[in-house]
Amino acid sequence: MDAAFGVIRKYHGIPQLMVLLLFSSGFACIWAADNTSLGRSALRSGDYAKAQEYFEAALKGSAVSEESRAGYIQTLRESGSYAEALKRSEEFLSSLDGSALLHLERGRIAEILGDYPNAEKHYRRSIALASTRMPVRMDAAVELAGLLDKTGRRKEAVTFWDKLLDEYRSGSVEGSKNLGNIAVAAWHRGYVDDAKNIFMDATDEKLGGELSIEALSNFGYLFLAKYNFMEASGVFRDCLKVNKSYPDALIGIALAKKIDGNFEAEAYARAALKINPNFVPALNMLAEIALDEEDQEAALGEVNKALNINPSDLNSLSLKAVYHYFHSDNSNFALTEKKVFEINPSYGSFYYILAESLVSRRKYQEAVEFDRKAVALDPELWTAYNSLGMNLTRIGQLEEGRKAIEKAFAGDHYNVWAYNSLDLFDQMDTFVQSRSENFKLLMSKEDAPVLSSFAPALAEEAYSKLTERYGFKPKGPLQLEIFPDHGGFAVRTLGLPGLGGALGVCFGKVLAINSPKVRESGDFNWGSVLWHEFTHVITLQMSNYNIPRWYSEGLSVFEEHRARPGWGDKLTLAFVKAYKEGKLLKASQLNSGIMRPQNPEQIMFSYYQAGMFCEMIDEKFGFDKIRQSLLLFAENKPVDEVFRRTLGLDAAGIDAEYARYLDSRIKD
Repeated sequence: MDAAFGVIRKYHGIPQLMVLLLFSSGFACIWAADNTSLGRSALRSGDYAKAQEYFEAALKGSAVSEESRAGYIQTLRESGSYAEALKRSEEFLSSLDGSALLHLERGRIAEILGDYPNAEKHYRRSIALASTRMPVRMDAAVELAGLLDKTGRRKEAVTFWDKLLDEYRSGSVEGSKNLGNIAVAAWHRGYVDDAKNIFMDATDEKLGGELSIEALSNFGYLFLAKYNFMEASGVFRDCLKVNKSYPDALIGIALAKKIDGNFEAEAYARAALKINPNFVPALNMLAEIALDEEDQEAALGEVNKALNINPSDLNSLSLKAVYHYFHSDNSNFALTEKKVFEINPSYGSFYYILAESLVSRRKYQEAVEFDRKAVALDPELWTAYNSLGMNLTRIGQLEEGRKAIEKAFAGDHYNVWAYNSLDLFDQMDTFVQSRSENFKLLMSKEDAPVLSSFAPALAEEAYSKLTERYGFKPKGPLQLEIFPDHGGFAVRTLGLPGLGGALGVCFGKVLAINSPKVRESGDFNWGSVLWHEFTHVITLQMSNYNIPRWYSEGLSVFEEHRARPGWGDKLTLAFVKAYKEGKLLKASQLNSGIMRPQNPEQIMFSYYQAGMFCEMIDEKFGFDKIRQSLLLFAENKPVDEVFRRTLGLDAAGIDAEYARYLDSRIKD
């Protein structure tokens, strides 16, 4: 106080009231600036509640800055308060229309809400206003280029990316945020190695200054796009060290875990939604997980939430089309398809997403047809070429599939699935080929002396007995591939080595299994595995590939046990222990236990439980009910309807009946 009065006395020529007003105004400016700075710091750390509090305080001051307004909008945006962000950004622009920063934020909100024309308008306005403000101008240019690409205007997008790259080549770009934008431009222009190097500079604080969380996150998505999931997860975790609540990083980890088959994907998606309840990528992720588990109603629920936020989100619309397709709702499928192509006429990913969803239902022939549509629309959609190739090989068209995968790898040499598959096909070129009455067999030269007579004899026995039992002959040609090492089998199955404990796989017409020599003698029953997989041929084709995964696996386990004394897994102490501890799943939960197990034991238990469910039907209702159920699935009837019509039980009744059967089996 004394110091202040000393200053007042010093300026004795100015009226004291005016001096006090000047000083109070100055303190207000400092106070507002401090709150803006504190808001920025809280926003950067992911404390969105605190950031909002600071920015609101700054906005109450007499000297409200552009930065405080933009920071407030960004806080609302990242925490999912989109309606409020839209309202306040309009208010701010009404009095500050010349702000490049506010137009940028207004464009981002419009894009999030699916208002793409308005987003483009504000991005362009931001670029025009920010001619001398490199960070804002570059942010707006990258956002606009991304929007143009998203809406099928790639040539226009390329002009913006190229301008950014020209600026970089001139040597005038520095700083983490700016370099991160250059890296994004290089990535989208196909200069992946250059993009990686520029991202390295952008995220090196010695070179780029204060680390840009956006640059770091985009670096993670580059790794994700180029199949380096471990590095991607590491980068996203680094993001969370800077911003503990960053939704883009949380969903990035979720994507990496989902691709890797890790059940934690859902937890990370839900963590992102806890921060931002309206985060469309996280809602789409939950929809994809539900589709993988064949829970189509849950998937539709998540998709509808996403479309209520952004009715133009292409991924959400594509997932909704998947739902309509699985329900044979041709009218709504066509309407959704039309809307997608009104937004982006060259969006080949629409058909690619459909194809991948069909793969999860083992509908490989239909997936091939959609993959062909995808690459016809977008000839540079390399993931769709790889999907096309993989699915062609799954229906037995090895040479045509190989050509498609070669094209995928030529377009994107980072594609690890394509690389592994091509390497495997080179190995398969050396396989010995033979034929039996109903099968084409491929096996290594080392296996041929032992298996060339035994394998076709057992395959034909399975064919004879199971076709008679089910009253159904599958369409051919049927192909049996026997792999001399588990890595090759895993690549044939998923395109990647390291496929857990699976020993065989059925694609409907093609069966792939490990050679007996893959495991130690007595470690697995090779004949039982072959019988299991051929049962899938029957149940998949007989149900027109509509059978739920758990039921298909259950019937295969059931038929293993019937085929020979001692075949199939036995009741174990671990299973009994899980039963006593209440850890076994209900019948209605078995698909989740097989498709997304919470631990390795759960998948083994779920297979065994599914087999017991089929035994229950056979014992209590008769085998003919199993045949009837497969024919109803072939008509694309829902699970509840199928078992209500065959067993006379609703979902709760099935769970109760199965629980009683389980009790009787364990207690006996």
